[in-house]
Amino acid sequence: MEIADFAVNEFQRGAGTKSFPCPECSDQRSNKNKSRKCLRITFEDDAAVWFCHNCEAKGTVKIESDWPPPRQTSESPLRVVSDPEEITTSKLRQLSEWRGFDFSSLPDKVIENVLFSKDVYFPSSQDRREAIGFLYPDEGIKWRSLKGKHYIQSGAAKSPWLSDLVVGKRIVLTEGEFDALSFISSGISDVISLPGGANSKSECLETFRMMMEDGELEEVIIACDADEPGKKVTKFLVNFFDRDKVRVIDWS
Repeated sequence: MEIADFAVNEFQRGAGTKSFPCPECSDQRSNKNKSRKCLRITFEDDAAVWFCHNCEAKGTVKIESDWPPPRQTSESPLRVVSDPEEITTSKLRQLSEWRGFDFSSLPDKVIENVLFSKDVYFPSSQDRREAIGFLYPDEGIKWRSLKGKHYIQSGAAKSPWLSDLVVGKRIVLTEGEFDALSFISSGISDVISLPGGANSKSECLETFRMMMEDGELEEVIIACDADEPGKKVTKFLVNFFDRDKVRVIDWS
């Protein structure tokens, strides 16, 4: 069973975060770990959001308002994000100090795709924190905590981040949104971030492969991480695109 189907079957409106064995990876674990509850699912009023601490699968699924029927619960409704807002100049300065590059140099059309919230709930830390949100073309938002490496997603982020802003003959592919922003702050504008990082599927890049076949796109530069997941996705991308038109950045 896929996690999305499992989350729908277990859905409890507004019931908060609960732990389960993961339907996608627990059967593949050793006998002593099969029953470990590595999957955290946050049940909101109209969605379920999950993260698996073993296979690192993450995602969300929207729930129709009239199904499943509400269950009785004594817990108060839990929202992942409270009142996201546009990012301010002072917050941009704070981010510049935090990440080590100048956010003020980013074009307005890029900044419009960056949000801020003082109050985002992260299942991995089981508390609320200040966070930066990255608005994807399909209206999904990825939230990353300002303190700690916590992550959650609201809505479905399927298309690469900033892919709707690409206009040139060359694109740079990164695994993360901050990686993309660092390139843009350095003057390299046509950069996109893979929606699932090292776990991205080929469907999200099909448009760019078609553009390459039609001559609209001449070169793809792969700028993924130098760790093992990054090397794996780099190998996949080289095979996915025309090898003669692909360049790979060697971070070593």
